[in-house]
Amino acid sequence: MLAATLSKHPSSRCSGEYHANPKCQGLAGEHTKPVGPTVILDGALANRRSNLAGRLSYTKSSAAGLSDSIPASDLLLWDHVGGCFPIVQALRVDAVGDSGQIYGGRAFRDCMTAASVHHVPVILVSRGMHYATDDGVTLDALGPEEPLLADGTNDVNENSVVVRLTYRCTACARPFRMLFMGDAGAQSEAKMLAAGADLEADVLKVGHDGSAYSSTHAFITATHPGYALISVGRHNLFGHPAQTTLTTLRQVGATVYRTDRCGAISIEAGPAIAITPMVSCR
Repeated sequence: MLAATLSKHPSSRCSGEYHANPKCQGLAGEHTKPVGPTVILDGALANRRSNLAGRLSYTKSSAAGLSDSIPASDLLLWDHVGGCFPIVQALRVDAVGDSGQIYGGRAFRDCMTAASVHHVPVILVSRGMHYATDDGVTLDALGPEEPLLADGTNDVNENSVVVRLTYRCTACARPFRMLFMGDAGAQSEAKMLAAGADLEADVLKVGHDGSAYSSTHAFITATHPGYALISVGRHNLFGHPAQTTLTTLRQVGATVYRTDRCGAISIEAGPAIAITPMVSCR
């Protein structure tokens, strides 16, 4: 699970923090304005009911207990959408974002049911959508692009919502940018490149847990991140992250942080970017 919060320090310096829970394969990301709203990017893994309470508690503590929008960028049964149901059940949610990808998994169905029961509108997210706060934070959807991909066996992943967060800090020399890739892979990356999307980011949340089916050299070169976060379960059965992905990231000079080795990761975005892992991993 990854949580991101933006808060105003007593010195009136704004900063953003991102927290990654090492127990999850996948992530949940939250962004809060200095005085309130929270955006959760990905609902995180929640296939074990015994872990739901702890993860929900973590979400509340990381996001000040308030959620205003949840873009459910992955629709896999046991992957990122898994935490959507308990969050919608327990917190006040203004809207749920969905890519429009048809999927019959239980976690997705539970999320949609909870949204209906609690009268939470479901918004289809696609490239070009824009969300802005009044304190310098914007979210721009770079994917999926309509029509959705429907010609492969990996469409559920390839049609993930891709979001770029931009934070214009008054004390910063330039805006801070972070790109959240969900489970988007090579096909989605190619479409974004062909569309001429502005992909450059200070921090990249690496797509599809760092699998070999994402993070092509052309895409990573265009993104050119200074830091790359890979949210991946320890001893996972998929072999994530792939060595090819790690090599590509290092070729562009990105400093890589992995939740399976670093534990929870905190990123503070302000005049400078500071990254603090739970355990020493460099």
